[in-house]
Amino acid sequence: MASPILTVWDTSSGKDVFRRLVRDVFDNTKRDALMESEKLYKMKTSDKLFERGMRMAGMPYGNYVVESGKVPLYDPKFGGTLDWYQNEYGMGFRVSWMMKKTNQWDLVKGWTTSLRMKLDETKDVELARLFNSPTASVSRGGREINVGYDTFVLGYAAHTCLDDTPSTYSNLGSADLSLAALTAGELYFDTLKDDQGAIFFVNTKGMVLYHHPALKVRITELNRSTGKPWEISNTMNFWEGRFEPYTYRRLSSTTAWGLAAVGDQRYDIKCFTLAEPDILTKDASDNSLDTIVLGHQAFS
Repeated sequence: MASPILTVWDTSSGKDVFRRLVRDVFDNTKRDALMESEKLYKMKTSDKLFERGMRMAGMPYGNYVVESGKVPLYDPKFGGTLDWYQNEYGMGFRVSWMMKKTNQWDLVKGWTTSLRMKLDETKDVELARLFNSPTASVSRGGREINVGYDTFVLGYAAHTCLDDTPSTYSNLGSADLSLAALTAGELYFDTLKDDQGAIFFVNTKGMVLYHHPALKVRITELNRSTGKPWEISNTMNFWEGRFEPYTYRRLSSTTAWGLAAVGDQRYDIKCFTLAEPDILTKDASDNSLDTIVLGHQAFS
């Protein structure tokens, strides 16, 4: 006579955590959130559906005036407006009454904690898109999120100024990290043009040199060698201690790096936050005794 077989755990569905058979649960997603974007963004709060910025330029160079001649009059340049629309992001989970009553590991609390962490990291991942795709259009809700006042993407070889010419400039470097590439970056900041086409400069001393983790050793050699790295000579290393290295782990390319003037008020990439991550726990609305846990936030 055959006897029925009782299966006391079900490893395919994870329901074995309902019984007293599992001694320990290994979950390496229980960790602190990895938040890196605040180093490269200017974080601002907002209570508006969208934020609007306006671009304009002051006066150009003056012109020679003959004796008793009229002083020429100029109009400041107006470069239009740019709107940053808020985008909503959310996620959640649902648990049954039976699951809440019988699981021994307080999984609902653990998953709620995990939900909050993932909401934080969702923001960090979204903000990293601009640095991972600086030459491509990135959009949310049908709106591009990585274009500036000139309608071009973040990294572009011919950004336009507002002067009559108009002047253009490239903030896009294509070289792998090297002494020559850093020199090119220094030259870029030394020969910048404002929106009237006038030359000015931004001191690179102390700028953030962000990079993929694969470049950590090379960055250290460049930034900390007293002599010129990778050669035997008495040539000083101009780059020693010049930059603040920053390992940006969310960069997808192993050769990705850049210089960011994060301390200069004229240059910034903004993030406007309408709502920080919020967790809502509620009963299901379908006459069951299930519980729904929802997480939500909004930023631009």
